[in-house]
Parts: sequence; structure tokens; C-alpha cells
Amino acid sequence: RGQDQTDRLPRLISEMKRKRGRMHLKKDKMMQATHLIEMGIDRNAEELDHHRTKLNTVLTGLTEQTRDATKLQADMQDKFGAVMNAVQAVEDNLSSGVYLETPCSSPTEKGK
Repeated sequence: RGQDQTDRLPRLISEMKRKRGRMHLKKDKMMQATHLIEMGIDRNAEELDHHRTKLNTVLTGLTEQTRDATKLQADMQDKFGAVMNAVQAVEDNLSSGVYLETPCSSPTEKGK
């Protein structure tokens, strides 16, 4: 029986070496896969950062355009208000019988 154990020993040793070799291969493959995953994460992070920068640029442009449009709207409302005040003044003058002098006609010419 002791001879049986001795005969099996070299075979057990070589089997253990094979298993250890396979374990090293699995470990190497896992390390390669981990490295590829990390590279993919880094690449995705760079792409996301690039897109975030582009979106911030677009957002800044839109904010500026909105501010400009708001200012333009306020200017137009002011001008419209001035025009409406002028129209109201003309209407008031016409209803009271007072005529404004303009370069093309004056009240004296109108009476002739």
C-alpha cells in the first residue's frame, strides 16, 4: 500500500502544477478583462466630459440669447408704449379740435 501512495505522488504533483498553471491563466485573463473594463470606463468618462462641455457651451449660448431676447422685448414694449402715447396724444388733440403742425400741412393752409 505504501508503494501505491509513492507511485501516485508524482502524478498528484504534476496535476497540482497543471491546476496552478490554469489558475494563473484564469488570473491573467481576469486581470486583462479588468484592464479592458477600466480602459472602457476611462474612455466613457472622457466622452461624457466632452459632451458635458459641449452642453455647457450650448446652454451658455442659449442663456445669452434668452437675455438678449428679453432685453429686445423690453425695448420693443417701451417703443410700442411711446408710439401708443403719441397716438393717444394725436387722438386727444383731434377730438379737442387742436391740430398739430406738420411740415406738409399747417392749420392756416387747411383753412384756405
